[in-house]
Amino acid sequence: MKILFLGSYSGLFTDLQTGLKELGHESSIVVIGDNWQKQNADLTFRNSSNVLHKIIKPIQEYLFCSSLQKYDRIILQSPFLFSRRFGLNETLINKILSYHPHCYLSAAGTDAYSWKCYQSLKYNPYHDLIDNNSDHTFYSSLKSYEWNKSLANRVKGIIPIAYTYAEAYKKLPNLQASIPIPINLSNYKYSPITANNKIIVFHGITRQGFKGTKYIKKAFELVSKLYPNDFEFILKGNMTINEYKKIMEKSHLIVDQCNSYGYGVNGVIALAMGKILLSGAEPEFLKDLNVTDCPVYNIIPCVDQIVKTLVNLLNQKKSFNDLGLKSRDYVNNVHDHLKITHKYIKALSL
Repeated sequence: MKILFLGSYSGLFTDLQTGLKELGHESSIVVIGDNWQKQNADLTFRNSSNVLHKIIKPIQEYLFCSSLQKYDRIILQSPFLFSRRFGLNETLINKILSYHPHCYLSAAGTDAYSWKCYQSLKYNPYHDLIDNNSDHTFYSSLKSYEWNKSLANRVKGIIPIAYTYAEAYKKLPNLQASIPIPINLSNYKYSPITANNKIIVFHGITRQGFKGTKYIKKAFELVSKLYPNDFEFILKGNMTINEYKKIMEKSHLIVDQCNSYGYGVNGVIALAMGKILLSGAEPEFLKDLNVTDCPVYNIIPCVDQIVKTLVNLLNQKKSFNDLGLKSRDYVNNVHDHLKITHKYIKALSL
């Protein structure tokens, strides 16, 4: 089988591509946009302020989207892949759908359906925007929703990566079971946690509002005052994925996000390294992935709750090595890239 992943921007498909190759399949990853995290890609359509580039890029994208017959399956990362100007996004995706019968939608990021679903949850990545009646964004517009609906009803299948996305598309007959984020464990060295001195806690700032950074930062400040000799807190953003990994390697606790029902790609990486992860791990999220025992410490957008979780972990310092080993074992059972690849092959063969 030859598969095209169109629009990858978070590294979601990188290890899946490795798994496909190991199982005898071909695949290509095409990134559309800046690729500021420097994810691996076979082809990138970069944005640029250059006037000539702005003219040439849509032509290149159109020619590319007109010649994808060589792929047996196409997985779209989002309904909104290309430029939103002049209806280019709809034109290009409609072009692909007009001749390719095996297109799938990966429900793995914000789109009009997930945006609508977010508003019915007790909290979500856009929690503050919605609470302040500022949800008049691109995703909340009727035009975006109607396009998202049109695409979702025409693809062969919708493959969510977690509960929130599955919930958003639950009424559609072509929704498939959620498939967890894949990770190649051989790329991440497991090291026992030795926190003899201060506990190093890291929160990577990628999307402050999205991940609930304001709650996490405030919790860090309070714990620093209460236990100045026990914790070292690191908050840093604007990093490539490799820079991000280096800081994770020296950290003991990783605080991923508190505005989401589940953890994301960076959370899976932390678990693979054998780190103790604080992130989303709500019962709905775990049930959707058929998980009954998860080592992730669930945190919510509440400063006091995050503070209590950190203090509780301080009292478990002697057990850090065991907790880290549980993280690694969990990823091996739930997110191993070959196990996930088999699930994708099955989903794409239905």
